[in-house]
Amino acid sequence: MKFSSLLVLFPFVLRVFAGPTGQIVLQDTAFDVAQIPAEYALNEQRLLEFEDGSKVWMTELEKLKLKAGGARFFDITDTQDLGFRRIYSSPPSITSFKYNETVSQVIKTLSTEGPKANLKEFSAFYNRYYRSSTGRDSQKWLLGRINEITNEFAASDIRELISIKEFSHPWAQSSIIVRIEGDSASDEVVILGAHQDSTALLSFLAAPGADDDGSGTVTILEAYRALIANNVKPNKTVEFHWYSAEEGGLLGSQAIAQQYSRDSANVVAMIQMDMTAWVKKGTKEVIVIYIWFHEFLYNRLTQTLRGLVKAYTDLPYADTQCGYGCSDHESTFEDMNPNIHSGRDTIDVSPEFSFEHMLEFSKLAFCATVLSASVYRVTGLRASSFKQAIRIASLLYMDHRRRREQADRAHEIQIKSGTYSHALELTLFLIGTIFGLMVGADTALLRYELDQRIVDDRLRREARIELSRQGKIGTEPEIARWIAQKEEAEIFKRRKEKDTID
Repeated sequence: MKFSSLLVLFPFVLRVFAGPTGQIVLQDTAFDVAQIPAEYALNEQRLLEFEDGSKVWMTELEKLKLKAGGARFFDITDTQDLGFRRIYSSPPSITSFKYNETVSQVIKTLSTEGPKANLKEFSAFYNRYYRSSTGRDSQKWLLGRINEITNEFAASDIRELISIKEFSHPWAQSSIIVRIEGDSASDEVVILGAHQDSTALLSFLAAPGADDDGSGTVTILEAYRALIANNVKPNKTVEFHWYSAEEGGLLGSQAIAQQYSRDSANVVAMIQMDMTAWVKKGTKEVIVIYIWFHEFLYNRLTQTLRGLVKAYTDLPYADTQCGYGCSDHESTFEDMNPNIHSGRDTIDVSPEFSFEHMLEFSKLAFCATVLSASVYRVTGLRASSFKQAIRIASLLYMDHRRRREQADRAHEIQIKSGTYSHALELTLFLIGTIFGLMVGADTALLRYELDQRIVDDRLRREARIELSRQGKIGTEPEIARWIAQKEEAEIFKRRKEKDTID
């Protein structure tokens, strides 16, 4: 957001809040600032960063006014050095799994009963604002519920791998981190997150926050319950995060990210669940995947999520771009819940609030977490003989080659490949696929992995060609930067075209 845009925004904000000295006016209701509890710290100075990189100091009250007017920003008061150590990396492909149990069997144990009961209590607090006493109380309730679920469902062997801790902040409400240690020597970490706080347009008003983001909170809690109830021991370390102070400018997640950066934590995937309950009447029910336009993860992790939605949920997916400061993972929400940031954000406000819709997100949360951590060998198909495994693997490979050639022709890529490279690729592919089919493998996932490789290979080859033209060697960091820049440009182009149409 450019500074000129901020100037355009202020007249609307002032119309909402203008009033006599010492008062705040919202929808014809005046609030005496002096009567607002001191815990809300409305006069505290905060540093905000906007999309164009500009940074502005303002009070907490002025920040609330901006947020009420729709401004997007990060509150970087406590995390001004976050982001300087960013390293582009390619997240792992879903190619190896460990157990005979199928993901489809496990997700059948997910239900709406737990989320209903949990969200009924979680949304009963006056608000969950991160500075308030009720924000602290709701966090303590959530922490207690996580401990109860862990004690009830975790067998002793997996219980030894679990640690539950509060991540303290300068404000009243702590974030919560549940860590399940991986059973390999890898230091890689997969994170599933949601934000636990809620707010109204004015932070001291009632905010049940059933959808925003009580729904995401109980969605990942249900995924956690299913994971430990089925005694899933991850290969990579898995963490569940419930962030404090998202509504204050992504404060809680920034603090954790800064600490992880200082500790050089190797986070290979992060998936955020935000507002998972609403299905607007008259619209198509979908799982919306928000894409943060600077993410190199857009290439692999986002594609993996699309594949998992198709393979393991009952809904299609839809993509949309994630705006600046839109969630704990950096929103323009189409067909969103109109009741958020108000006292009407409750579980019974409308039939459009759907626990069945949330269940599909719990399925995705579970699948994405365990598969990103390579904890399952999925068994959707098992070859009855070595001969049948060779036949299936050969068909999959030929289909893969056909799709790759079509993609190359579509993008006018001319790459000379000798028979040796083709033979080597075929050999490696057949060995891996035949082994997978003999011990049990999910053909839908295998097919998806092949399609994903087509996209990855095309982008990498385009990158090498262009970098070669520029006289560069084409190192992995150079290729990663080129791909990230290309994807960012394409998203901005689509956004501009959409704005032109609108």
